[in-house]
Amino acid sequence: MTWNPRLDVVETLEAAGWTGDPDNPLGLLRHRGAVWGVTSDHGDSSLTEPAGETIEFPARTPDEVIVTACLAASGQLEDLVHANGRLRLALASAKRRAARREPHEREGLIFHLERENRRVHDYVRIANDSAQVSHRHWEQATEEAAKLRERNAALRKRIDALVVRLERLERQPDTGA
Repeated sequence: MTWNPRLDVVETLEAAGWTGDPDNPLGLLRHRGAVWGVTSDHGDSSLTEPAGETIEFPARTPDEVIVTACLAASGQLEDLVHANGRLRLALASAKRRAARREPHEREGLIFHLERENRRVHDYVRIANDSAQVSHRHWEQATEEAAKLRERNAALRKRIDALVVRLERLERQPDTGA
């Protein structure tokens, strides 16, 4: 069997704490007594609930349906709903606290936020200055490299001319005798 057709399901369940079977770590996952596994190369799969009931999922079943069923079978769906519910309650509570703040508290908060904004602005200015300096030095280094290449090419031409001249001198017969 291959788990490739259901890789998204495998990754999602592993992220939720499901662990792979030692013999087939990506094709058979377990959590709190629930077992999900791929049953065919086409992507068919099945879920065995802790009570022993098995649910078959044909290959055309959306990944989201399989993941939801697996999370429900292992009791994680309720945990997820409660966690999201707690987040909603915390947000509502924060909104209520913000509405109850006295004007001087809001002014203090505004002062604090403005100070943080100035600090971030200073950091951004420093980063921009640094980037400009780096860019200028890069341009200077590029110009110097171009000049060095030109001088190197001129020196190579001169060396080549001297080599040719030396070879000519070596080929000429010695007339000094």
